[in-house]
Amino acid sequence: MQNTITSMEDLAEKIKALQEEEKIKTVALKAQAAIVMDGFKPSSLLKSAVSDITASRSLKEGAIDTTIGMGAGWLVRKLYQANSKNIFRKLTGFVLQSITTGFVTSKIPNIRHKVAKM
Repeated sequence: MQNTITSMEDLAEKIKALQEEEKIKTVALKAQAAIVMDGFKPSSLLKSAVSDITASRSLKEGAIDTTIGMGAGWLVRKLYQANSKNIFRKLTGFVLQSITTGFVTSKIPNIRHKVAKM
């Protein structure tokens, strides 16, 4: 189309063309907004986070190390506390669990490195 408008017919034609262009852009904008909103759903965010974790070796190893450390701490607490009702024994059990979890979690990478050298 021309950029110069010389008559009312040209003006009406230009307005119709711009209205059609606006309709097309509105539809495209709505489609893009739906895609963006779908990306902010909790399930999409969780799926994205899980895929990032599974794609990154260091994150996977960190998650495994933490899980092993927490499991070891839980086991130590259960073995220490048994079925005791003593509040002091329960309190020291939680402290032992925390210490064991931190210790095991920090030592797992060293063990993995030593095993990889073998």
